[in-house]
Parts: sequence; C-alpha cells; structure tokens
Amino acid sequence: MAPSSRGVHAAGATLGQEHVQPLRKQLQNADDDIVVLDLSRIESATASYLKATVIWLIQSAKLAAVDGRESRAPRGAHDPVPLRIYPLVTGLSADVREELDAVLPGFRLPCLEALQYSKDRISRASLHGPLDDAGSDTLKVLSQCGSATAASLCDQFADRKISATGWNNRLADLYALRLARRRKEGRQWVYELVATEVVNG
Repeated sequence: MAPSSRGVHAAGATLGQEHVQPLRKQLQNADDDIVVLDLSRIESATASYLKATVIWLIQSAKLAAVDGRESRAPRGAHDPVPLRIYPLVTGLSADVREELDAVLPGFRLPCLEALQYSKDRISRASLHGPLDDAGSDTLKVLSQCGSATAASLCDQFADRKISATGWNNRLADLYALRLARRRKEGRQWVYELVATEVVNG
C-alpha cells in the first residue's frame, strides 16, 4: 500500500481507496492472518486518507468477527467488507500518529501499532484509540495470563466477582475489536492477545 517514495503527504479518501485496493484483493481469502500495514513512507496524512485505509481495514476485520454478518454485501464500492484478519499499523510518523489518535475515537475503534515484530509474531505493540474500562482491564489480565478461557479467568480472579459469562463477554469484545485471537479447545474458546505485550500509545 505504501507509496513509491518517502516523505509523502497522503491526502484524501480517493488516494486512500486507490492505495488500499490491491490490499483488499490480496486479503479477500485471508484466514485469521495478522496483517501489519507499513506507513513508514508517509510523512503526514489527512483524516479522510486514514479513514479510507486504516479505519476501513479495522472495520473490515471487525465485520468478519461479528457472527452472522460475514456474508453481508457492502452497500457501496468502498464500504468495509468482511476480512478474516487482525490488522495492525507500523512505521507511524509523529504527524500520522497524532492524526490517527484524533480519528479513532470518532469510530469508537482501537488500533494496535506494531513496535517489535517478526514474520511469525508480534512481540510488542502500542494501543491507540478508545477502549472502555472493562476492555482495558481484560487486556491487562490476558497479557498477564498469556492465554485463557472465560472459565479459567473466573477461577483465577474469583475475588472480582465476575461470572464466567461476564468474562466470556469481555473476551468476545476484545476478539471483535481484533485485539485478541481465539481458538477452540473442546467446548471452550481459548483467547490470547494479538501481541505478546501491549502498552498504551
């Protein structure tokens, strides 16, 4: 998606849609893949550009995570489409980071910035955008545990008086926001964060 040269000022939704189009085609058959969007060549970006690229990617990922909506057709050519991915950004300049922090609250979406990563895993990430108190608390708990089920958190943190259903709802919210991954073991979902360590942006 990155432009061919560094120091680019990325402005406007049209340019964003142009840049994201090849990525959209590439990811249509993704299967719960982690996707790191490298913006290191972009020096600054407008809100409309970020909405057409980063926000579109997060909304598309979230759409695929919500049960029963995977097959819903987009209303317009540039609307989000279900993509089975966990999106992160990296290479943010100070200006792009500031603009992204201003845009995310309007969509009530968090976003992870990959700080340290390899081909196989995200070892450290920074959290940008809004996350409610329950989500922030669950993110910290899951970071401490590494991986967990709702039942295991209910047992381990019994003093919090949160039921297994309550923990399940919290974990499902992190999954829907694409901050946590999950896999089925028996009849339970096992959750773990997309990044091994998540710090506040």
